[in-house]
Amino acid sequence: MKFLLTISILIAFLSGCGHKSDKLFEKVSSSATNIDFINSLKANEKLNAFTFTNFYNGGGVGIGDFNNDGLEDVFFTGNQASCELYLNKGNFKFEKVTKTAGLTTNRWCNGVSVVDINNDGWDDLYISVAYHPTMSETRNLLFINQKTKNPTFKEQAAAYGLDDAGYTTQAAFLDYDTDGDLDVFLLSTSPDTQNPSYLRPRVDDGSHPSTSKLFQNNGLVDGHPVFKDVSKEAGILYEGLGLGVVVSDYNNDNLPDIYCSNDFLSSDVLYQNNGNGTFTNVLKEAMPHTAMSGMGVDAADINQDGKVDIFQLDMLPEENERQKQMLGKHDYDKKEMSIKPPYNFQLQYMRNMLQVNLGNRGGIPQFSENGLLAGVAKTDWSWSTLLCDLDNDRLKDIFISNGYRKNVTDLDFISYYRSQGMFGSNEAREENRLKLLEKVPEIQLKNYAYRNKNNLDFENVSDTWGLDELSYANGSAVADLDNDGDLDLIVNNIDSEASIFRNNTEKQTQNQSLKIQFIGQKSNINGIGAKVSAWINGEQLYFEHFPVRGYLSSMSKNIVIGKGNAKRIDSLIVTWPDGKVQKKVNIDNSIKTLTLNYADAKERVKQHFKTNPIFQLVENVFDYEHKESNFNDFNELATLHKMLSRFGPAVTKADVNGDSLEDIAIGGAYMGNETQIYTQTKQGKFEKIMEIPTSKYIEVGAIHFFDADQDGDKDLILAGGGCERPMETAEAFQPQLWKNDGKGKFTLANDLPKLNVSSHVVETFDFDNDADLDIFIGGRIIPNQYPTNPKSYILRNDKGKFTDITQQVAPFLQNLGMVCDAVVIDIDKDNFKELVLVGEWMPLTILKNNRGKFSLQQKEHTEGWWNKVQAADINNDGLLDLVLGNEGKNSFYQANAQEPVTLLAKDFDSNGRIDPIMGQYIKGKLYPIHPRENLNLQINSFRKKYTTYKDYSSVIFDDLFSETEKDGVIRKEAYELTSSIAINNGKGDFNLAKLPWQAQQSPIFSIITEDFNHDGNIDLLLGGNFFANEAHQGRQDASRGTILLGDGKGGFSVVNYETSGLNLISDVRNAIFINKSKTLLVLANSGKSQIYKLSSSAEVFKK
Repeated sequence: MKFLLTISILIAFLSGCGHKSDKLFEKVSSSATNIDFINSLKANEKLNAFTFTNFYNGGGVGIGDFNNDGLEDVFFTGNQASCELYLNKGNFKFEKVTKTAGLTTNRWCNGVSVVDINNDGWDDLYISVAYHPTMSETRNLLFINQKTKNPTFKEQAAAYGLDDAGYTTQAAFLDYDTDGDLDVFLLSTSPDTQNPSYLRPRVDDGSHPSTSKLFQNNGLVDGHPVFKDVSKEAGILYEGLGLGVVVSDYNNDNLPDIYCSNDFLSSDVLYQNNGNGTFTNVLKEAMPHTAMSGMGVDAADINQDGKVDIFQLDMLPEENERQKQMLGKHDYDKKEMSIKPPYNFQLQYMRNMLQVNLGNRGGIPQFSENGLLAGVAKTDWSWSTLLCDLDNDRLKDIFISNGYRKNVTDLDFISYYRSQGMFGSNEAREENRLKLLEKVPEIQLKNYAYRNKNNLDFENVSDTWGLDELSYANGSAVADLDNDGDLDLIVNNIDSEASIFRNNTEKQTQNQSLKIQFIGQKSNINGIGAKVSAWINGEQLYFEHFPVRGYLSSMSKNIVIGKGNAKRIDSLIVTWPDGKVQKKVNIDNSIKTLTLNYADAKERVKQHFKTNPIFQLVENVFDYEHKESNFNDFNELATLHKMLSRFGPAVTKADVNGDSLEDIAIGGAYMGNETQIYTQTKQGKFEKIMEIPTSKYIEVGAIHFFDADQDGDKDLILAGGGCERPMETAEAFQPQLWKNDGKGKFTLANDLPKLNVSSHVVETFDFDNDADLDIFIGGRIIPNQYPTNPKSYILRNDKGKFTDITQQVAPFLQNLGMVCDAVVIDIDKDNFKELVLVGEWMPLTILKNNRGKFSLQQKEHTEGWWNKVQAADINNDGLLDLVLGNEGKNSFYQANAQEPVTLLAKDFDSNGRIDPIMGQYIKGKLYPIHPRENLNLQINSFRKKYTTYKDYSSVIFDDLFSETEKDGVIRKEAYELTSSIAINNGKGDFNLAKLPWQAQQSPIFSIITEDFNHDGNIDLLLGGNFFANEAHQGRQDASRGTILLGDGKGGFSVVNYETSGLNLISDVRNAIFINKSKTLLVLANSGKSQIYKLSSSAEVFKK
């Protein structure tokens, strides 16, 4: 029996060995494909990663059918190795034909563009060449296909005017001047990359050697096109250490635009085509921030809205150890200084950037960056990204190549390198550098694949799809190498054979596809720049035909459209570069390849769509601008994750002068604005009638109109806030009550008890049902003692004078938490009002009113970084529900019930200052989040405890301190960071549900609940962003204001950006409706106010 069991196990084992991989991708060996290309690199004393920054930047991949046999061939660029061409012989068999084809190279070749440059029906090759003083040949190469069955090529770059020696990284072909032929854009870098992150004024006049170039096709000479450099007259003027370029029509005006992804400090460039032969760099108007070390880049519609989104790579590691050995000190001041004159750079942060195209404003595309929300921001030292439907399910997935031959960013190595004296002769210094380089560790990393699950939700499927091999991968391309309808993958690696991955979608799924082939006009035979829209069951799939994508690489001239399990494409429209269109309908699954011919196209019938947005910006009505002090919280607490002094301005509204018009008061800023009161005129404008004279010495954390003395007019209470002044400065935090004479004149009254609280919320309500309004003041912080809980207060109204009765009615408020907002609501309908409180590190908290005394109810595992709460009946059941503004998902910090963000705080070094230390889970383990330098700045003893970055990189959060050191520590945890609704279950409790992803793009500080479309259901208007985070996270600026239309059942639909009319791109803190909900006032921290008018037409909601 044991023998039979052994035989059975052996048979099962042998059967398993012979079974093909069930993963989506299967790596095909070089022995099977005959593709044995290796981009081998050998450093020497003259040419290495120290003398040539781009030494390990690798090569690209070009796809083309060079012998017109219907099979896609593969071309690789080599640096020190020659480029190689492999002809596809079918069934994943290839033949190397480099030598016979005349393609042997001896230059440092970067990118490759496959293009039929002379429109003879045969694919040619244009190769970008690098520059270094040791290199004798640096001009770009153009290999013209000689139209033979066994392909041969002739180098003719000079004859075509394209033998440029300008440090080219990659070339992209496009018809920028819409004259029907192809021009070419050359992405450039600089030969001088010493101190590339040194802060200096940006060069934008075309004089920097790294400025890219544009060559115009001037027509035929001797039977082929000739190109001319028109860079300066076309507006190609901005410097940039270019690594990635992608051409697309970003603003949907049928003109090709150009996005340049630039390395180091040099800002990216978005050249928008003006339609007159010139370009304008609109990056600052289009994108609030980009990647710091911009690498490869791709553009495609990733969320099925018909607009082109952009995904750009950087080098932020996913692993804790790699993060701690790469990330230096947070330097908020330097980051902010870089964007101001005379430097004028764009805000840049080290991580991948997923720029979601919202639509146009003033003809310029507007992007919202959501890489952290989508979970695709951290993939380490990444090079190529491709946005394509890898499993044919109609959703575009993401592939990322990864790895670097020498880890020259390792901070321990950098410290060691700087400590080594570079004395002696040049030869001695060069020899020493090379020896140092040999000691540098390598970074062999896995490639990444993310499956698109829709709604900006991506799943890391690198392992399950079989794309997780360790390598030093650079350029990559996709193509249907075996003509089975799915996209195979080709990767160019350093010092190892190129990787060929067969896609098994056709065998493993029922998903269908359609291959599109283009026959363009004679001067653009492959239809470069064509746009395709396919509709399946009402869903739009959108593609643009620009083959140069990713990194140093050129894709197939065909497009593969994944259809999922659909039986047909209902309709398909192609728009050719000159605007002509053609339409196909009812394309069923029996059609595998569809050829679109320009000759069949027709002139487009121009349609003019009038835009009637829900809100319209109104100018010259209110010119208030909030002015914050330059106080830097991080200079006080080096381990803070965000500033605590940037929560203003507060605002409140009421009719203060009895004219039946709503007036406003805006809280002042420390050493900035005074607190100001404005009355409204009959013309809808606002006039300042008063400034509170002491407000510039305090930060007004909260402000509230209410009738304190029951005389029928609205009085004003101010509560001090912020953290700029120490708590000992009692006058800075003493609340103030200003009494109204009924005509809008206010006088300071001595009717409040002596309190010392930095607050962010004041609410008034009649908690004891004695027919007057009592006061709740929520404690937000204790300056320099973060995150110690401040006191909150309940003040009883005793005929216009107020008494602190907190200890009698709610003693737990003495140590409840860091309260950010409150709302009054009668939860149980007993005619006694409850308070719902939210705050930082706080759970959803209810102060249950037991006939004038309060008991505490807190919802388990709802601790978060809550900023705002508003009450409304969302599901039309007669009960008030809650809308809750939180940190959101587009954040460095992610949390759940099992893996909360964690905070320890104590005066660990006994210097009289609380030391807050934060931790976050990374791959199941809790690690400190802070770079080593910031930890050392906060607690000096850590300098000796962790003497190297490597020592610190493996430290578990709970091992930072001994048990003795943790005695008496404050420990806080945040489990829930998503903005949510809380549905009242009628039993005194609430059930939480997450708001749509559009509401998770930034922290929410403002919530308005109204029925905008008059359908009887509550809708939401959300405003947020936060600009004062530590410098690695950077500004959270993805929100432009979000409108959610309620369905009356607790669900919401999202109004798109162009329909909403809102452009709340600033650091929004408060928004209120005035004039019977017809006028929207928006206030921002350190920014100008905005006024919007609500449309009276219901038609705008039908789009």
